[in-house]
Formats: sequence, C-alpha cells, structure tokens
Amino acid sequence: MFLMSFYPYSLSSLSKVFRLHFGFITYHLPLPPREVQSLRSSQNRERFRGLCTSPASALYLQNFSNMRYWSCGFVWLVFLIIPSREVFMQVLIVDDSKLVLMALKGLLTDAGYEVLTATNGNEALEVLRTNYCRLVISDWEMPVMTGIELCRAIRNEEMAGYVYFVLLTSHGTLQEMIQGLSCGADDFIAKPYSPAEVLARIRAGERILSLETRDVAIFALAKLAESRDLDTGAHLERVQHYCRALAQELASLKKYHDVIGAEFIRLIFQTSPLHDIGKVGIPDAVLLKPGRLDAKEFEIMKTHTTIGSETLGAALAKFPGVSFLSMARDIAGTHHERYDGSGYPDNLKEEEIPLCGRIIALADVYDALTSKRVYKQAFTHESARQIILEGKGTHFDPEVVDAFLHREEQFLSIRSRFSETEDTPPTTIGSGVLGP
Repeated sequence: MFLMSFYPYSLSSLSKVFRLHFGFITYHLPLPPREVQSLRSSQNRERFRGLCTSPASALYLQNFSNMRYWSCGFVWLVFLIIPSREVFMQVLIVDDSKLVLMALKGLLTDAGYEVLTATNGNEALEVLRTNYCRLVISDWEMPVMTGIELCRAIRNEEMAGYVYFVLLTSHGTLQEMIQGLSCGADDFIAKPYSPAEVLARIRAGERILSLETRDVAIFALAKLAESRDLDTGAHLERVQHYCRALAQELASLKKYHDVIGAEFIRLIFQTSPLHDIGKVGIPDAVLLKPGRLDAKEFEIMKTHTTIGSETLGAALAKFPGVSFLSMARDIAGTHHERYDGSGYPDNLKEEEIPLCGRIIALADVYDALTSKRVYKQAFTHESARQIILEGKGTHFDPEVVDAFLHREEQFLSIRSRFSETEDTPPTTIGSGVLGP
C-alpha cells in the first residue's frame, strides 16, 4: 500500500481511516451511505484491484483526488496503489506456430499468468488496443509483420502504459541483438528455450514494469497540487499529451536526433504534470481569487516556478542522477520563460531555456487559451493558433511552433478526448487571457 498525505494527521489518526486486512484494504471514509463501499468482500476487492491496475488507473486516481474532506481548515487526500502482481499479469504471446503458442501458454498459465495469444503482428496490435497487456513475447520471424516490426509499431503507439517486449528468436548474433534493442526490444529468449529461463525473464520484466508505480505516484502528486484549484479540469492530462506530440514531431528534425529519443519523450510525458507543483506554496487568497490578479498578487503567483524548481531540486540533490527529477525541476522552473527573454523567473532566452521548458511553454499556453476559466471563456482552436503564431520567436521557440502546426490534428484530437463539456468557445479573441 502506498499512502500519501500532505496534511498533519498522526499515524494513529490515519490508521482509523485505512486498515489492512490480510492483504486487502478496507477503507473507512466519511462518504454518503450510497457511496460507502467495503472492500472486504471478494467481489469488491477484485473490483478495487482492477481499478488500481487498469489502464484508467490515473483517471480513478483523479476521481480520488476529487474526494476532498474539510476538517479544521485542512484538505486531505490519500492515494492507494496496490502492487499489480496481486492480480495475474496479462502476457501476450505472438507466434505463427500454434505449437509454440500452446507450449508457452501452458507454461505461463501454470505459473499463474493470464495469457493472450496472436498469430501475427496485426492481431497482436488489436489485442493490445483492447486489453491492458503489459508484457509481450513475440517470435522474430513471422508473416504479415515481423517481431521487429511489431516492436517498432508498439513503441509508436500511445499505449496506456509501458509494454515490456521480449523477442523469442534463433537470431543470436551481436548485430541482430543490436537491431532488436534499437527497435525497442527489452529482452531476448533464444530458441530452443528453457522453461526456467522463460519464467525468469518474465519475472525480470515484471520488476521493470513495477517501476511504473512511480509514474502513477508522480501523477497523483501533481493532481494533489492541482486539486487546490477547482478551475483546471483535465489540464494535466491534455498538457501531457500535447507535450508528447510536440516532442515526437521535434524528434524528426536532424538537430534533435541525439537529444530527443524514446526516453526523452517518456520523461516529458511523465513529468510535465509537475509544471505547476509549486502552486502548493501559493496562498489561497491569490491562487483561488475569482478574477484577475493585481500587480502584487501576480508577483506572488510568479513564485510558483521557483518554489517548484527548488523543491524538486532538493529532491534531485538527495537522489542525484535521477533523470525524471532533473527534467521535472527544469519544467517547473522554466515553463513561464519566453524565447525572447521576457519571461520569468530568470529571463532566460532562446536555448538557455531547456528544451522541455520550451515545449511545455506552448502546450501550457494552448491549453490555457482553449479552456474555460473563471475570468474568460474558452478560445477556439483557430484563435489559439493565431495567438501562438503571433508569439513565434518572441514567446515561443519557432521550431516548437512549427511542430505544433504539423501536429494540429493531433492537438484537436487530444482536446476532444479530454474535453470539458462546459467549455463554450467564443468567436472572438479577448485580451489578457494567459494565466500565470
């Protein structure tokens, strides 16, 4: 159980709220009677485990973040994460040989895994799109789509979580292994395989996938900070996807071939929700003011960048070399810098601003423009596009603006996917719409 609270409750107080009973959780919350659920029954326990390990786990965590309880002036939230191994992990086996499929399925089923099968790459992709499958074992040589091509296709898809990919192959040369790793494979199993080796490698993959719990915790932390501002809707989710789209487009430029790879794209998707984490240090009178901030209030609001970067910087100092903390610190500290040096907090300009900061600057502004806020209506995409074009080379990195133009359809799709039904875009452009 992962339990997180930012508020001054004693351990004894918390133990009265959450209790662990023989490996499962019963939670006691001051909910209305119709919403009170006991997890002591087998049916509800499995439902809750599925909730925490499903593709929509972040969405459920968001719903948890909406359960705010006021007591003595404090708002408290608790997030629960149950290790995914408590429920059987789904493993997808892809092979054109029915004999191999039967043998591997029998081995893994006996070991306690839920096994899905596909006979070619296209079938495998369809299975992955309709099931929460985190681990794939694929033959290298197959009709329709080779294992290498399937691996590359998976890496190019927007999956709910990271998919650990194991190639089952008789290709054992160094060059072939390099080819497989370069296409995104995580491990290899040589033919003829040993059942013990297969299980050992699958369990190694599980250990790697368990690290993604960190990603959920990061997002939960960001939602906790965001929960203080009731006017942000699905802002974090949209910004995440906008940033990833921009990074993917920039990766096609020769200039960024050695800068933006799969790891950079994963990290910016993972850490971009923390851009406003410093707002936890902004007084309610400023953060929740239902209108425009005056000059003094705006100076206070601007400190959320330094609060965020200093907090994450302190964590990085404690754990040096942790890449996601490094990028998260840069994002928190530089997402309000401007390409011409007129931004804050440090008046950085051009490439003095980290690339992640230049990317999120556009993503954050686009979402601010196209979302309804207490002080403005949502702008249309066309109006936001015009403002971004006017800011090319002044507010925004020209190359990031070009990436935005190439990915407009994807931005519209993301906006629709995480839409807020109350947004009613006006037909004209107002002034002073960019929030802090």
